This record gives sequence, C-alpha cells and structure tokens, in this order.
Amino acid sequence: MKAIDFKIAKAQDLLAKLDTEGADATVINAQKKIVDRLLKERHAVEVPNDAAIKIRVNDGRIVSRKICHANFQRSIKPARVDEFLKLFNDGKYESAYPILVITVAKAKELSLKIFDFQGNNITDTADENWLVIIDGQHRALASAILNSNEEGKEFVFENVVTKDGITNLSEYLSTINGKEISNYSDSDRLEILAERDSDDELIQTVYALTQKGIKQSTAERMVMQKPIPRKKYNESFMSSNSLTKLLSPEEQKKIDVADAFRLFSYFQMIKVDLKFVSRYWIEGFNSFAKSHDRTKAFDALQALNVEEIRKLSCGDDFVEELKAAYESLTTQSLTVAG
Repeated sequence: MKAIDFKIAKAQDLLAKLDTEGADATVINAQKKIVDRLLKERHAVEVPNDAAIKIRVNDGRIVSRKICHANFQRSIKPARVDEFLKLFNDGKYESAYPILVITVAKAKELSLKIFDFQGNNITDTADENWLVIIDGQHRALASAILNSNEEGKEFVFENVVTKDGITNLSEYLSTINGKEISNYSDSDRLEILAERDSDDELIQTVYALTQKGIKQSTAERMVMQKPIPRKKYNESFMSSNSLTKLLSPEEQKKIDVADAFRLFSYFQMIKVDLKFVSRYWIEGFNSFAKSHDRTKAFDALQALNVEEIRKLSCGDDFVEELKAAYESLTTQSLTVAG
C-alpha cells in the first residue's frame, strides 16, 4: 500500500467513526474535507497529464483517447471519482452508460478554454486526439486512473457520444442535468458562473468572498443585502445571461461591492474565523443600516465589543448591539462637544 493510500484509509476510518458516534456536524465536515484533499492528492499523483480513456469504436476496435474538460464545468470531487474507481474495480459499472464529449475543434468554436485533469490550460496545444468531456468527468477520470495503474487493469467505455451539434453548452448541460440542475450544489452553481461571467461584478464578488472562507448565503447578503434565490442561478446558467442582468433595476441598485469588502475587512480585523461569520450578523447590520444609514451602521460596527459579537446568534440581537454602540458613540460626541 502506498503512503497516500494509508493516509486515505486512516482518514476515511476516522470519518466513519465520527459519523457513527454522532459527532458535531462541523467536525464531520472538517474531516470530509481532509478525506477529499487526500483523495485529490492521490489522483494528482496517479493521473498523468495525458490521462486517457479506452473506448470501443463502431468497427469493434478499442482505441485510446486523451481526455480533458472545458471551463465553467463543475470542479472534480475526489470522493466521487473514488466511488467510480470502486465500481470499475468490482465490475459493477454498466459500461453502456454514455459519456458525452465534444471535439477540440467544437470546443474552440464555442470559445471554450480547455484544461487537462492536472489543471493545465491546453487550449492552444490540444489536438483531435483529445476528447473534451462535457458529461461524465468523474467516470472518465476514474477510468483513466484505472487504465494508468501498474496492475494491468483497464476499463472500456462502450458508449461515448459526440455532441458536436451543440450551440450553447450551458443550455445543453442544464437540460441533461434537469431544469433545476438538481445534482449541482450551490457552490457548483457559483463556481461555474464565476468562471463563465468574468465581467459580472456581483458573481465575482460573492465567489471571491467564499474563496476567503465566507459562507455563500452570508456573502450574498454582504454584497446585495439579501440572499440570491437558487432559481436565479439556474436561470442564469440556462440562459447564458449574467446573474446581474436577471435582477430587477431595484435589486441591482442594492449591489455594493465596496461595502461587502469593508465588512470583510472588519471581520478580518477582529480575527473572527471567517467560516463562522454568521448571516444573522449581516442581516442585523443591514437592518440597522436601513433604519439609520450605512455610514452610521459602519460607525456602530467599529464600536462593538468584539467578544459580544461572538455570542450573538440572531439578527435582532445584532441590531440591539449596534443600537447600543451607536447611542454610546452619540453620547460621547455630545460630551466632547459640551
């Protein structure tokens, strides 16, 4: 057993134990991230840049094709790859289930960027020996890992379908994955749109904040004072319109990137673990700002007792703390003036 396999087995055993013993959800989620990181490390080591799948063509021959993927597709989930590896190894995967691909020429026609599974941009170097996976990335990568190991095992896909008739990849993917893109997580939706719509300040800011550790629903409230409905993400994905374009003029007016990063800087300054910045704090801040104004809200925020903030668990409590802080500031100002 390789050292990385030993680490993975140990981490997975601990995860199972935590789950069985009913450990706190935050502890379980943290352990899941460790498992995913280790699986990703193993895949990065085992999969060469020219990772390939084996497919059976019409005349019965088995041919090898290098695989890559396009931008604004979901990130690879290592645990999902591992599930397919086990299915392949145990002979329990139905090989006729299709993988959908487009040619490199089609990807370039659609102005897509192409990446190998090590994350290298190969848009300018990929040729027609590569297949661009548009549905079935986890299965394809698991197959490539199996085909590149030293044990002589291999998996052959019997059904690889080329979809070069596609004119809009976002629309097509939303169709094959269901109108609600039901198997996409919220972070999947956000990541895909951030990759696709580089000029949409709203989605770029929300994504940037989540990459720094802020929860997505909290980041949305920081940028535009309220959560963004999931259906808006789905509509954006399916229509190719940016998220901002789908908002009403009134909603667009509420987008304030500067304020979002000012809030972020505040939480950094007081050394709060960004993963635990509560949406209730932001709701409380926005509520106070609405009844006063945002300048006064930021003044009150700066005057809050940091230790008290950590204890707050609802928006109303945060509003009361802000009121008290602002009244204290006002009293001090009157005292100085007098």
